[in-house]
Amino acid sequence: MNALKASRRYVQTIPAGYPFARTLAANLLDEAQGRPEFLARSTILLPTRRACRVLRECFLDISGGKPVLLPRLTPIGDVDEGELSLLFMGQGEIMRDIPPPIAPIRRLLLLSRLLKAGEGYSGNGERAIVLAQALAALVDQTLTEGKDFSELAGLVPDGFAAHWQITLKFLSVIIENWPSILAEDGLVDPSRRRVLLLLSLADYWNAHPDLAGHVVAAGSTGSIPATASLLDVVSKLPHGRVILPGLDRELDEESWAVLDETHPQYQMKKLLMRFELPRADVSELLPPKERPDFKAVHKGRRVLVREIMRPAGTTARWATLKNELAQHNVRCEDLLQDVLIYECDTPQEEAGVVALILREALETPGRTACLVTPDRSLARRVSAQCLRWGIAIDDSAGTALSERGIGRFLLLLLKASALPFDPVALLALLKHPLCRISQPPLTSPGLLQQFELGILRKDMGRPRDLRDALKIAKDKGLTGVAGFLSKLLAILEPLVALQSRDLKPLDDYFSAHIGVAEKLSEGAAGDTLWSGEEGTEAARVLSDLRAHAESAGPISCQDYASILDFVLNNAITRPQYGVHPRLSILGQLEARLSDADLVILSGLNEGTWPTGAAFDPWMSREMRKSFGLPGLERSVGLAAHDFAQAFCAKEIVLTRARKVDGTPTVPARWLQKMDTVLRACGTDPAILTHGPHKEWARLLDHVETFKPCARPVPRPPTQYRPNRVSVTRVESWLCDPYGYYASSVLGLRKLPGLRVKVDPAFRGTIVHKAVESFVKAYPVELPEKAEDVLHAFLEKAVEEALHDPDMIRFWMTRTGHATDWIAGHERRWRERARFLAAEARGEIVFDIDGEPFTLHGRVDRIDRLPDGYAIIDYKSGGDYKASKIESGELPQLPLEALLLKQGGFSQAGIEGGDTAYLGYWILRSSQNGEGIQEVEGAGKIDGIARETGDLLIALVRAFRDEKTPYICLPDPSRFPRFNDYEHLGRVREWAVLEQESGEEAA
Repeated sequence: MNALKASRRYVQTIPAGYPFARTLAANLLDEAQGRPEFLARSTILLPTRRACRVLRECFLDISGGKPVLLPRLTPIGDVDEGELSLLFMGQGEIMRDIPPPIAPIRRLLLLSRLLKAGEGYSGNGERAIVLAQALAALVDQTLTEGKDFSELAGLVPDGFAAHWQITLKFLSVIIENWPSILAEDGLVDPSRRRVLLLLSLADYWNAHPDLAGHVVAAGSTGSIPATASLLDVVSKLPHGRVILPGLDRELDEESWAVLDETHPQYQMKKLLMRFELPRADVSELLPPKERPDFKAVHKGRRVLVREIMRPAGTTARWATLKNELAQHNVRCEDLLQDVLIYECDTPQEEAGVVALILREALETPGRTACLVTPDRSLARRVSAQCLRWGIAIDDSAGTALSERGIGRFLLLLLKASALPFDPVALLALLKHPLCRISQPPLTSPGLLQQFELGILRKDMGRPRDLRDALKIAKDKGLTGVAGFLSKLLAILEPLVALQSRDLKPLDDYFSAHIGVAEKLSEGAAGDTLWSGEEGTEAARVLSDLRAHAESAGPISCQDYASILDFVLNNAITRPQYGVHPRLSILGQLEARLSDADLVILSGLNEGTWPTGAAFDPWMSREMRKSFGLPGLERSVGLAAHDFAQAFCAKEIVLTRARKVDGTPTVPARWLQKMDTVLRACGTDPAILTHGPHKEWARLLDHVETFKPCARPVPRPPTQYRPNRVSVTRVESWLCDPYGYYASSVLGLRKLPGLRVKVDPAFRGTIVHKAVESFVKAYPVELPEKAEDVLHAFLEKAVEEALHDPDMIRFWMTRTGHATDWIAGHERRWRERARFLAAEARGEIVFDIDGEPFTLHGRVDRIDRLPDGYAIIDYKSGGDYKASKIESGELPQLPLEALLLKQGGFSQAGIEGGDTAYLGYWILRSSQNGEGIQEVEGAGKIDGIARETGDLLIALVRAFRDEKTPYICLPDPSRFPRFNDYEHLGRVREWAVLEQESGEEAA
C-alpha cells in the first residue's frame, strides 16, 4: 500500500515582504540546533541555480562564518543528472532507463537541416536557424506541458488562414520524422528528459517515502506539470514540506474564487487545488524571533499590492477601501511608505536616475540595492552610467560571447573574407586587438593607415577584393602595403577558397576559419587566441559546435556564418570578479528569492513588463490555445507574481520612460491600477513622484553658465593665405569663406567613406563618367543605337564603382532610363557642335597689385560651335539657373570662359578664343528641356566673364588683407551646396544662438 495516500500535507508560505532566502536559511539553521547532521541529510529543491547560490550565501552569512554542513541544494528548473542521482539513493537503474538528452546545438543543426529539406521551403540558412530555434522552443513547451504532437491533427486547419494551414502541414511533416531521428541514437529532447527525471523522482519518493529524508521544496509555484507532480509528493513525505513564495492568505474568498491566469496568486491556487488543501491550512513561515533584522515591510504595502492585483470582478470593493483600511488601523499614508515613482522622458534619462539611486545606496555602509527589469537595453544603459563612478555592476544576464572581444573577432573574420568584398569589415578586423599580425611589432607603424587612406578610401577606383587591392598597391609603389597584403592573402586563402556556392561539411568551414583566426592572432610574445577567461569559454563553446558538426550536413559558407553567429549570441559569459558586491542587475527570473535593502523596478511599460505577445512562426495564438499550450495570460500572471514579490521589498523605487525610440508608451497595468487604488483612498498619487533623484541626475551634467560659441572669424597671416584657386571653389569662397579657409589654408579634406555612398551625388558621378567615356569614344559621329551603347558605358561605370551584383541591378534600374534622353539630346547637339575635349585642364596667372594669383580648373567638356567655343558642365541635379550664371551667383562657367579666352587651355591643344555657349546639362530623364540651363552669345558671355573676373580680383585683394577674416557663412541667404566643414564651423551652435538673440553671438 502506498504510504503517502493517507498522509497529511505540509505546506507553508513565506509572506511577501520577508526576505525569502534568508528566512528559509534562518529557520533551517534554527531547526538544526544541536543536530549537526540535520542539514547535511536535508535536500532543498529550488527553482533555479541562482536561487541555490543565493541560499548558500544566506547560510554562510547567517552562520557568521562558523563551519556549517550545508544541505543538498538542487535546482528543479535545471535538473542535473549528477545531482539528481544522489536523490535516488543508489537506485541507478532508474537513471539508466531514461535516455540521455540530445545536445542543444546538435538539435538546432538537425532541425534546421530538416527545415531546408522540407517541401516548399524557400528561405536561406539564416532563416532556417531562426525557425529551428522557434521550433525547438515549441517542442520544449509541448513536452513540458505534457502534450502530444499527435494531437496536431485535431487543430482543425480549415478554421485558420491559408498560410497557417501550410505552416501546420509543414510542421506536421517535421514532427513526424523527429522522434525517429532521436530514437536512432537513443536520445530524447532535453525538456522531455527533465520531465522524465522529475516524474521518476516523484514516483521513487512516492514508493519509498522513508528513504527521501528531510526534503524542502521552496520558491516554486508549480506552474510546470512535472514540477507540480513532484511538489505534490514532497508535501506528503513524512519529513517533507513545500514552501510557497508569497501566498496571500488574507485575500477575500470572493476574489480568490474568481482568480484568472493573469493574477499572481493563480498558479498557487491551482497547486493547492491539486493538493486538495484549503488555503487556510497553509501556515506562515516567519523569521525566528531572535532575528529582528528580518523585519517585514509595513503591512500597508501588502494591502496596496493586494488591491493593485485585485481581480476585475471584485474591484467594486475599492469604493469602501478607505473605510476598510481604517477598520484594520492602516492609514492611507502607510500604503506609500518607502515608495517612490519616477516617470522619465526617455530611457536614457531613466537609466541616469536609476544609476544615481544605485550610487546613492553605496553611501550607507552595508546597504544593498538591486535593479530588477526585463528590459535588457535599459540594463545596459544603467551599467554604462555606473561606469562614470568607476562601478562595475553585476548583471545577471551576462554578456553574449558575440559581444566580447573574441566573438567579435571571429565574426569579423567571416565578414571580411566573404563576398562581396566589405572594406569596413576588413578594416575593423585589422584594427581589432586580437589581430596581432596588423599591429606593431609585427607590422610597421603607420602601414595600416597607409593602406586605408591610399587604397580603401577612394571616391573612384576602389578595390574589388583583396587581390585587387594588392594590385593597386603595387601599381602605386606602396611596397610596404603590398608586402603586408601578400602576407594577409596567404593567411586568409583557406577561408577565401571556401567562398563559393558549393555546399560543404560544416567542419571544413570550421577548420579553415579557426586555423586562419589562430594565425592572425599569433603575437610576437607567444599570445594565443584561447588564453584568458574569455578565450577558455570560447574554446569550450566552439568545441561543442565542432563535436556535432556532422549534424548540419552540407551547408554554404553563409549558412556557417549564421550558425556561428547564433552559437556565439547564445553563449553567455559572466565576469568572475571585479563587480561591486552590494549592487546587482537582475531579470525577473533571477530576482526570485533574492532580496536587497533597496529594490528598483524599472521598465514598467506595457509590452516590457509585462511583456507583449511574442510572435511564434509555427502557431498562432488560437492554434496554441486549441493545442493546449499556455498563452500570454500565464506569462502575465508569472510577471505579476514577480512584480508583487519585489514590490513588497523594504524600500522600492518604480521607474518608466514616457517615450521609447520617440514612441509614446503606456504605463504598466499595475501602475495604472495603483493610481486608481490610491485615488480610491483619497490619496493623490503625485506625492510618490517628489523624489530628488530626477533633479540630481539633471544637475550632474548641468552647466551653470554657458558661454556661447562665436561665429568663426580666423585671420591667418598673409603668407599663409592661398595664391591660387580652382574655378569650382570660387562659389564656396563667396558663400562660406571659412570653408575655403579650412580647405585651402588648413588643407583639411573630408575622407571618402569606406563604402560607396549610394546617393544622388553617386548617381551624378556615374552618369558623368559614362557620358564622358561615350563622347570620347565617338567624338565625330555617334554610333547606331546610341542609346544602347551609352547604356553599356553606364553599366560599365556602375560595375566599376559597385561590386555587389544586387546593387548593380538596383542602380541600373534607377539610372538606366536616363540614357534615352541623354543620347537623344547628344544627337541633336551634334547637329550644331563638334566635340573637342573632355576633362581639359587649364590655368592662367593674374598679376594683382604686383603679386601673382593663379586661377585653374578642369572643364567637363569643350565643344566647337560656328561662332565660338561651348563650355558644358554635367550635373545630376540642383538649382542651376541660367539667370544665376548671368548674375555671377554661379561663377564657375564664366571663369572657365575667361580661362579659355586668355589661352588657359593651350596645353590641352585648345587655342584661346571667345565662348559662345555656357551650359549646365542636368543628366536625368527629363525630355521637356528642363534638364538644360544655358547662356548663348559670344558678346554676352564675354561681358559676363569679364565681370566675374573683376569680382574674383576684388575678392583676392580683400582677402590679401590680414584684417579680412574668413568669416563663416556671412550671408544667411546664401549657403554652399555641399558643406563638408559645417561641423568645424560649429554652425548649428552659433547660428541658433544668433536667431534666438537677434544678433551675432559674442
